[in-house]
Parts: sequence; structure tokens; C-alpha cells
Amino acid sequence: MYLRLAVALAVAARACAGDPYVKEAAWAQTMIASRTALGAASLPAQERARAEAAVWFRVKDDFPIEWDWAMQDGGAGFPRWFESAGGTGLERQMIEKAAAELGESGRSLREESSGLLRDKVPGSDRRWWDLYARACEQRRRRRLQTVLAQAPRIVFVKHRTIRPSFFAYTEGQSDAQNERHFLPGAELCALELDGLKVRTLLSDAGGAIRDPAVSWDGRRVLFAWKKSLNEDDYHLYELDVASNQVSQITSGLGFADYEPAYLPNDDIMFASTRCVQTVDCWWTEVSNLYTCDPQGRFLRRLGFDQVHTLYPQVLDDGRVVYTRWDYNDRGQVFAQPLFQMYADGTGQTAFYGNNSWFPTTIAHARGIPGSQQVLAILCGHHTTQAGKLAVIDPARGRQGNSGVQLVAPVRQTPAERIDAYGQEGELWQYPYPLSREECLVAYAPLGWDRPPGRGGDAAFGVYWMDMAGRRELLVSDPRVACTQPAPLVARPRAHRWANRVDYTSGSGTFFLYAGHLCRTRLGRHPARDGQEAACGGPRVPGRGHREQRQRRSGRRRPGMHSHRRWQRRLGCQDRSWPGHRL
Repeated sequence: MYLRLAVALAVAARACAGDPYVKEAAWAQTMIASRTALGAASLPAQERARAEAAVWFRVKDDFPIEWDWAMQDGGAGFPRWFESAGGTGLERQMIEKAAAELGESGRSLREESSGLLRDKVPGSDRRWWDLYARACEQRRRRRLQTVLAQAPRIVFVKHRTIRPSFFAYTEGQSDAQNERHFLPGAELCALELDGLKVRTLLSDAGGAIRDPAVSWDGRRVLFAWKKSLNEDDYHLYELDVASNQVSQITSGLGFADYEPAYLPNDDIMFASTRCVQTVDCWWTEVSNLYTCDPQGRFLRRLGFDQVHTLYPQVLDDGRVVYTRWDYNDRGQVFAQPLFQMYADGTGQTAFYGNNSWFPTTIAHARGIPGSQQVLAILCGHHTTQAGKLAVIDPARGRQGNSGVQLVAPVRQTPAERIDAYGQEGELWQYPYPLSREECLVAYAPLGWDRPPGRGGDAAFGVYWMDMAGRRELLVSDPRVACTQPAPLVARPRAHRWANRVDYTSGSGTFFLYAGHLCRTRLGRHPARDGQEAACGGPRVPGRGHREQRQRRSGRRRPGMHSHRRWQRRLGCQDRSWPGHRL
């Protein structure tokens, strides 16, 4: 009795002091004590609502796993629970939902809930919340069976979310002309699922660490690291997990290398600004895909793309899938499809969505084991690299929504023409499929409606999730986003195709399909001998509609060439073609 009186007095004192959040040793006690403190504070309705939200976010920081359980089973409106005086309706609903997933093994939990109701146990009694916590713990053990077996260790990064004007502008190059996004303070971490122990592998308070990729044998981790805003750029590094020794693979001030992936022969494919191009419609660097050997030697450009190619990932059959901003003879917004190639750079062709305006952008695609499908996020053009989770199956179709299925949960997938697609509500990024039904993924249940004090970032945590939307939080940090999860274990090596590139040859062969059509669309004559078609196909890297305004104003962007100079380079004779159509 004296203990209860002491607790009540402490709660009342806290309420009088203006802080209704009462942290106790356990989540159930904290929830009940904070609700009591809110009631004792006698706040006006508007202030009461703000206080409830503040308490709820503090519960999230101190008890993140339990907070997420309540969000799943109580819904987004759960904070209204703090307004209830002592009813048990919501508690019983949440216990029933958690126990239902357990099937027959959840019967005893439901019977215990019925017993509490029969005995008229009030909502202020912690036994309700203790029962709910036990149901959630049993459900969690069942849900995590696959990930515990396949990925008992997970590597991830702690890094603030880069939010550029266009999803691909994340290079942060030291001498960038524009949009130099650099958010210092990052950690490369390993999570032991048994006990949820987090070990920091590498930390840099003044730099940025991103894009971890695990070697086939699970012993090494590739990542990109930028140590300074002006004196360094993102370069590739490799960490030996056993010794924690780090070795640098690429270098060079003024070039950003990032988003690496191990190839089947242990070479590395990555995105880089070494192509030294600028975007057609903005003063921002372009990244194309490159490859090098494990020591950073024999660096070679794989694709000569006008604008960005990003996030290469190796499928089980040895193909590489990547996101390509296909800004050729079309507008700039609805053109970020998936492409594919072989590891040697040959066979570059569309994988999904190259001739449709939906999805706006397909990003972070990875192959689903045992299938020809990929799991990816769908986001917008002028957005961050975060959006909705989707399975893409080219066997069902290759354009629009014909082969796209939104998941978590599975639902209708309308083909929507939206620039800032997928930015409302909950957010996903960097999925890692474990099977056709389960994945690791960075997830922010509140989306950009983040808790206060996060500097414009979403509260991403690393989750286990299935395609139906069931989820379990694995790790989070109230200060910074936890993202880019990958199993830190050995995995089967992808198929290795024979290299079809002859490096001794001074020439090559390429195919141009129906190139004259671009002339006939403009009402001009078809190409006479193929030369004019070669001029009229791709636009010149670094050029765009801005050139016309700059020409009229007497300004010209650095590195831009006149149309006639490019014609001379290509061997073209027709001087009548307007330069802005290149």
C-alpha cells in the first residue's frame, strides 16, 4: 500500500512540474503512470493533445519495439488511449489481434484476457499490458524464425536521410556546382539478432558512411565513405569483419564513388561521377556505372549514359539490375525505370518500365531468391529515395502497372502519374528480400510526419517484414535513421557469365534500331545514310533546355559544346538540325 501511495505521489509531483511523461522500469508501468500524470495535469484540450503526442514520442524513444507493437495492433490513433479513464476495450482488442496470429497456441492468452474481463480488472491495472506484451513476444518469436535462421547477423548504417531536389542527387561531390548534400555523423554497425546486440564497426562523427554490401563469403563489407565536405569525396572501402581492418579501394578528389556491389568474380560495380558530366536540366553532377577489381585496379566505365545510372545489384542468374534515368528524347520526370546488363557491361537493355510513366521511379531493386522478380521501392522524381514497397514481375508485363504489385500489405496498384509519388504516409527504403514472402527493410511508420527534433528526417528503423505487412522492429535509434540492412552471412554466389568483351580490339559494334523515326516525328526527312540518325538519337551529356536561355542571355555552362562542334566530332554534315534537339 505504501509503495502504491509513493508512486501516486511521484506521478502527481511530475504532473505539477509540467512533465506528464513518467518513465518506469517497464513499458506497461510507464504507459499507465504517464496516463495518470496526464489526467492529473488538468490541461486544456489543445494542450492535452500536444502533451499526449509528446508522451507517445518519448515512449517510442525509450520502448521502440513495444511502441511499434501498439502501432500495429492499436492503429495510428493509439495515442488517444491516454484520454481514456480506465476502460479496457482497446487493450482487449490488441490482445485478441496479437493472439489471433498465434493460432491454437494463442488460446490460453485469449482465455486469460476473458478472465481479466470477467473479474472486472480495470484498465489502470498493469496485468492487461503484461498480457499484451506476452502475446506480442510469442508472436515476435514466430515471425522471426526465418530471419534468425538465414540472417542471425545484419549489417546496417546509421546515417541521416539525404533529401535532394531529385532522388539521385546524393553524390555530395567536393567541388559540386550545385546540390552538394553532405550530412556528417554516421556509423557502420552489425546487429546480432540473438539478444539484439549492436556493435559499431566504424564511426565517423565528421563524415558520412553509406551503402554497405556484404561479400559472398560474408567476411567482408564494402561501403562508401566521405570524410570531409571539401577535402574528400565518397570512395569505396572494404572492412574485414573478423579483424575490423579497413582498406581503401578507390580514391581521387573530385570524384564520388558509391553504391558498390560485389560481382560474381569478386570484382566491384559501383556508381561514380568519374564520367564528368552535368545533368541536362540542372547544374548537378551525373553518375554512371563503373567496375574495378578488388584492389581498385582496371577501373572501367560500363555505360555511356546521358544522366544517372544507379544502385547496381546482382541477380541470382548473374544479371545486374539498376536504375536508369532515361532522359533521352523525352521529359525528365517520368523516366527512371529499371535496366539490366551482364557484369561485363554487355547486354544493356530495359528490365521494367522504360516506356511508361508509371512507376515514376523504381529504386533500390534487389532480386527475390528463387524467382525472376525483384523487390523495390517506388518513389518520385523530385523526391527522396524513399517510397512504397513493391514486387516487380516482368513475366506479368513490362510497362505501367502490369507487372507491379504494391505490398505490405498487398493491395491495388493503380498506375498514377505523380511526380512526388509515394511520399505520403509510411515510407520504405533499401529492401533486402529473404524469400518470396519476407524481407529486411528500412521502414518509417510515421513517414515524414516524424517525431519532433529529427531535423526533417523520417524515423527509419531496420525491420523484418512480410508481404502482408506484418513486421517486427529489429533496431532503431532515436537520434538518427537506421537503414540499408544486409545479412552479414555467406550466401550462394550468383551465376558467373563468361566475359564477352575483347579489350584488345580498337573497335566495337552497337545497334541502333529505327533511328530515322526521331526525324520523321519532327516532320523532317528520314536519315539518308545513318549519320544524321546518329546525331539525332542521344542528346549530348550536359546539355538541355537551359542552353537556349543561356545562349540568349550570353551565358554558357562550363563544359557545354556547340551543336556544330558535336556534329564535327560525330562526322555529320547536316548543319540545319537545331542544337537543342541533340
